[in-house]
Amino acid sequence: IQYLKPGRSDLYFTIVITDEMLNDAITTLNTSGKFVKAYPMEITDPTGEICATVMNEVYIRNLRQGEQPRIAY
Repeated sequence: IQYLKPGRSDLYFTIVITDEMLNDAITTLNTSGKFVKAYPMEITDPTGEICATVMNEVYIRNLRQGEQPRIAY
């Protein structure tokens, strides 16, 4: 997290998922079985000023038939 200014009120962020991002994830899942990618996000206050930026890491795994899900921390 990169803090740019104090957040003295509620803070907000928006997640945008494009068709290109979905297609990239699906292709990667079908070839390697897992998809890991970090996307930048901006955290803003109610006026739209950026208070922080973060890298949001998305991890998706393609479970095989009959495989039991495991918790990973």
